Amino acid sequence: MTAAIDALLATRDGVRRSEIRALGPDDIADLAARAANPLDANSLRSLNTLAAAAMHDQSVAAVLSPIVTGTLARPDLDPLTRAAVLSYAAAAHVDPMPLLLAAAADADSDVAIAAWRALQFVARSGDLATLQQSLPPPGSQASAQAAFTVSLVAYRGGIAGFELPVLDDTHIRAIPNDEVHLFPIIQSATTAEDFALVTDLSVTELYLVAVQIEATTTIDCGEQHMLVCLDPDILPSFPGALVQAPAMPGIVAVQDPLGTSCGVRFLLLTNPDGAGGFFAQVYQAGGELMYQGHALSENIGDSAATLSLFALDQPGLRPIALEVSIGPGGWS
Repeated sequence: MTAAIDALLATRDGVRRSEIRALGPDDIADLAARAANPLDANSLRSLNTLAAAAMHDQSVAAVLSPIVTGTLARPDLDPLTRAAVLSYAAAAHVDPMPLLLAAAADADSDVAIAAWRALQFVARSGDLATLQQSLPPPGSQASAQAAFTVSLVAYRGGIAGFELPVLDDTHIRAIPNDEVHLFPIIQSATTAEDFALVTDLSVTELYLVAVQIEATTTIDCGEQHMLVCLDPDILPSFPGALVQAPAMPGIVAVQDPLGTSCGVRFLLLTNPDGAGGFFAQVYQAGGELMYQGHALSENIGDSAATLSLFALDQPGLRPIALEVSIGPGGWS
């Protein structure tokens, strides 16, 4: 047992990534011993902390992987714990696809859904055929999550044939004329301090987006401090690429209220409308469509496309009407 791990597990606050990266070999060995011991009260927390370290370090992933495999193989493991391991730790496994595909067929819907969500982190377009073969029966509890995961992987690879439905205007949440609780939407350049929180996340946690500060912009709305991270690998081809094939232009990360960490909350997806424009949709990882817009052909030029982004009629979602311009220079 090391003092660093004792202190880390004793705190009820979230663990900073800088603390995890500062762990030494003895600390990693201590975490591994606790994570592998089902009788340890901090077994699951140790496993997730070890996974956070493994996301950035393949040598730690090599230590983590047999523990994840062994944990998931335990016959006494309850479904919620299995789902928790799959939702995060399995994605840090050296070879996560076999584990996740096996769990995607689990009879417990919580386990299957967790596996399909974790597949969003690691599956690539070359895995689409395997993912399709693993889809659960239509109408099953995991089927909606599985279908969204397959579409997300296809969009990320620019592959057509897996387009998500576009909702008509009756699903838009209109801003009431008597709305008094309006929040301004303020865009600004991303600071190095804010961007450092994004780079604390691994590429896996960023849904395989290799973020760069030049392709990131900050948006403040009410108490929400968000970072729109566009994919620098495809950004130079905007907006032309967006009218040619489905795409995942980027992700939206949200900071915690204390400004000490952030996590991905929204996924940006686009697909051509067939008439020289494209639809833009903002999803959560569970497949919930939150915002939607449509860039018409007449609003697309050589250097930028403009569109209005509206909130959908979802519980707890505030109505918005946001004018967006997107091009090689980013989001404005």
